[in-house]
Amino acid sequence: MKKFVAMILAAVMVLALAACGNNQGGGNTATTAAGGGETKAATQAQTEAAKTDDNSGTEEKSKITIGSTQKVTVPLDGANEANMFGFGICCDMLVYIDQNGEVKSDILESWGTTDAGVTMTLKEGVTFTDGKPCTAEDILWTYEDANERGAGDESWTTYFDWDNAEIKDDGRTLFVPTFEPYAPGIMGLTTVSAYIKSKAYIEEHPYEDSIWWDVVEGTGPYECVEQIDGAHSLYKLRDNYWDTTKEYVYDEIQFNFYSDQNAMAIELQNGVIDIALDINSYYYDEFSKDSAYTVKMHGEGNITAIGFDETKVEAFKNPKVREAIALAFNADEAGIVGASGMYTVADSVLSANTFGYKSAGSYLNGSDADIAKAKDLMAEAGYPDGFEFTIQLDPTANMSIFEEAKTELAQVGIIMNIETASEMMEAVSPSQDPDDARQYNTMYGAF
Repeated sequence: MKKFVAMILAAVMVLALAACGNNQGGGNTATTAAGGGETKAATQAQTEAAKTDDNSGTEEKSKITIGSTQKVTVPLDGANEANMFGFGICCDMLVYIDQNGEVKSDILESWGTTDAGVTMTLKEGVTFTDGKPCTAEDILWTYEDANERGAGDESWTTYFDWDNAEIKDDGRTLFVPTFEPYAPGIMGLTTVSAYIKSKAYIEEHPYEDSIWWDVVEGTGPYECVEQIDGAHSLYKLRDNYWDTTKEYVYDEIQFNFYSDQNAMAIELQNGVIDIALDINSYYYDEFSKDSAYTVKMHGEGNITAIGFDETKVEAFKNPKVREAIALAFNADEAGIVGASGMYTVADSVLSANTFGYKSAGSYLNGSDADIAKAKDLMAEAGYPDGFEFTIQLDPTANMSIFEEAKTELAQVGIIMNIETASEMMEAVSPSQDPDDARQYNTMYGAF
């Protein structure tokens, strides 16, 4: 049974293009007992999670329970790892990128790109959870709806001419023109907002309908049969799943929410849950030594970065000042404080599961020697006594990270004052449009 745990675990290895939130990406997995811990994209896991292999024999189907410290909800657009897990087994994306960088699809029979646009054809017999057929109209509507709600990727409207999209007579083939011959093709339609949805179902049940807390209407192998907000989600293998060529080990998959790391660790030790996700470094180190446990550190594929806008602070234009800041800043300390230990230090400006990734090697600054060198650089740049500046942040920002940055920058004489957007709003002139003020504050979020 342990061999199949790795396959379920693959469902939550979320791509950066699925990433939301402010947590440092990366994520480690300890799956000694799970057959080596292979890592796959969440989208691929729609057909791989819990799938039997040639050696499974006649093993009885069962239930697996997964714990997470991320709140379990089922909104229409995945907001975190728990959300993405539900979508990964209940819904299909149009296309996804596998671990080899190849474009794959579980619902498309074929697709192709020319200078004129993208053509795609659905497999025959693809149905939603309620048994109704999935058609080219559903695909077109999914993207048009995401664009209208602002949930889609900006490139969708930059490159693709949705107004002139054409559904062919067979009802399964869709042609989407592009505005230029060098458009990205179907690979440009891979983000998480593109889980294919049922047009008819959503027209019957608008987004405001509370039914969406209990239902994920998708084309995937599982359906959500129970949703208790803040407690758990229960997914059951569909009786009417359209792809009869696939076999699955687990009849049921339960996703438990824990507000406390200690509680989740105890539940893992007691066998209440089979897998613990987004566990912090302390528990990861403890459980990863024991092959009886399967744990994973947090890894949505997100990167938290602090940038410096030289158009707002003159000193940032000086390369020596920027180097001094880099020497003073310790990413490890910031991760401990700002992400409760659930992080890895980045070794690239991109997370490892995104296109264009290339490791540049992670580094940790902030030693006594680094601080001494940083002070020398500040003096050479003409700031021997440092300087002072103010940033404005949204009140919902992770203040602990910025407080840590403030402490570290102070070591080299750079004084960073922090104001929240709400404080700044109080100083806004009544004649100024509040929406403009919010936009102004957002712009200042990265110094």
